[in-house]
Amino acid sequence: YSDALKIEADKGNASAQYALSNVYVKGMGIAENETLALRYLKMAVDKKYPAAQFTWGIILQKDIVGIETNMEEGHKYIQMAANNGLKKAYFALGRDFYLGLGTSINYTLARFYWEETAKEDNSYALYWLGVIYEKSANENNSYALYWLGAIYDIGQGIVMNPSKAFEYFMRSAMLRNADAQAMVGLFYLHGRGVTKNEEKAFEWFMHSANNGSLEGNHWLAVCYNEGLGVERNPKEAFKRYTLSAEQGFAESQDRL
Repeated sequence: YSDALKIEADKGNASAQYALSNVYVKGMGIAENETLALRYLKMAVDKKYPAAQFTWGIILQKDIVGIETNMEEGHKYIQMAANNGLKKAYFALGRDFYLGLGTSINYTLARFYWEETAKEDNSYALYWLGVIYEKSANENNSYALYWLGAIYDIGQGIVMNPSKAFEYFMRSAMLRNADAQAMVGLFYLHGRGVTKNEEKAFEWFMHSANNGSLEGNHWLAVCYNEGLGVERNPKEAFKRYTLSAEQGFAESQDRL
């Protein structure tokens, strides 16, 4: 607590109002005062301060004595905070859309917000993304199968498991997902999660390239250039490298 902070809050500074609200909630340098904490929080909310909008939204969705629970209103304020650029609100939005808290269930939006949160290595978002991907994977969604493979491949939020990663990449590849087909090729090429097989690697890179993957095309070029799973053909390798490079694939550009 400081007199300067209170002066700024009383002048209408939203950031100071929110900070002062936290001071009263936690009793930092002054006695705890829930009434004043709520008063300054609402002032900041009225100023459309994102952190205050998020906090107020969470409060409305909780069972707090003296405050009427309102899931819809709470969701609205959390959405406002997210729309105003508060990334912290994204995880809560994903939860709302996944569970239908204050809004309709929407797994697509839940996945979007959790994917954004997962970029910040939020372990909770990573866990719930896994739940969504598992759910979609059970319905043979190639996108979900691919991302489950990626999660198991790098151990994002779970224990790394190359064999499990290969399994999901293969399931996605069989549904003609070009990115997954490239990954299957890489796993065969390096013997990761499966027995090394350069011929099969080449075949899957070819499938991937034929389905429009620049990465698949790049690795085809590598195979032709080094004679991996196919007879060495520098001319075809150059052609493939050039094709990928012209479309912006950095690794192919570096090879030319």
